[in-house]
Amino acid sequence: MWILQLSFLSAYLSDSVVSGLTFGAVLHALIAQFPNLIGIKLESVETDGFLHILTKLKAIFIAVPRANLITLALSASTILFLVIFKRFVEPCFRRCKIPLPSELVALILATIISNIGHLQDRYNIKIVNHVPVGFPTPKIPRFELIPDLLGHAISIAIVSYAVTVSMGKLFARKHKYQIDTNQEMLALGFANCFSSFFSVFPTSTSLSRSMVNEGAGARTQVSGFVSAIAILAVILFVGPVLEQLPICILSSIVTVALSSLLAKLLEIPVLWKFSKSDVVAWVGTAFVTFCWDIIEGLVCGMLISLMTVVLQTQRPNVTLLGKVGDSEYRSLDNYTSATPTKVPVIKFDAPVIFTNAELFKNHIRSLLKIEQGEFY
Repeated sequence: MWILQLSFLSAYLSDSVVSGLTFGAVLHALIAQFPNLIGIKLESVETDGFLHILTKLKAIFIAVPRANLITLALSASTILFLVIFKRFVEPCFRRCKIPLPSELVALILATIISNIGHLQDRYNIKIVNHVPVGFPTPKIPRFELIPDLLGHAISIAIVSYAVTVSMGKLFARKHKYQIDTNQEMLALGFANCFSSFFSVFPTSTSLSRSMVNEGAGARTQVSGFVSAIAILAVILFVGPVLEQLPICILSSIVTVALSSLLAKLLEIPVLWKFSKSDVVAWVGTAFVTFCWDIIEGLVCGMLISLMTVVLQTQRPNVTLLGKVGDSEYRSLDNYTSATPTKVPVIKFDAPVIFTNAELFKNHIRSLLKIEQGEFY
């Protein structure tokens, strides 16, 4: 994709599409954490298809009476601890320029408590359990599978890139910096090419882990380097230490990190005042993502964006301008201080093409009050 310079596709990921896609994905992620938060195991449910999420919600609701109360209490106390720690304790350490992520504190305390209290044996609390140590043996990918997997690979590549750019734009807007979409595509390509020799999952951006990382105070690429070193240490040495960590603690950390993104719902009233088409793109993308999946939500959002551009080009605003002062021109309808000019000045908010040429002529006739015969 980088060789073909397909990064221009990110231009169709407007802010409203990115926000809607993120909101829908967050709902999926939060629902996925719920079984671990209350200690239930779901029966096999459909994981794809339209409205499959409702089937999953129904399965969760049915399984609620089987919830492990100790797991629920542990999850609730962890969430409360994280919220209080982030609100009152972290700011104090930040002023002292000593980072102390609440997530790390929660992990350490939970692992110690689980080891001392033997939570799995006594209360049947699900833990991380065995963590494999060491790297898999690298091997050359099986290229004969390319014809069978090419279609799926293209879909995965598009979704992976879209999610990465979406999260990049989200944090860029929040922390006021710019991202290079070409560079993001190149980085994903190199990472996936290298990891393919170790038979791992395709590389992409994790919504939950990105939010946890950002919530822990990460601001630069150094955080990625530190994370890589930490993961390397776990793979080689520390894995057995984390075997007693309760799964519900990890789900609690993810839940707290993702819950802040639910505030994106508050963007709708603001968007409605400025651009109703952006609201349609936001709601449409979020709805399809929630009811279906990310790739369908992405396609829906891009189609709505394209339709919006087409409609805005086909039926743009046309305004007769008047002069204000020596060099300013403003709408005669909106500015009482604007005075008509000898040579009429018309503002047409789109390039004149075949889809709006007739509209352009009709507006000129209407605004200048010229008869049909005289126009030609």
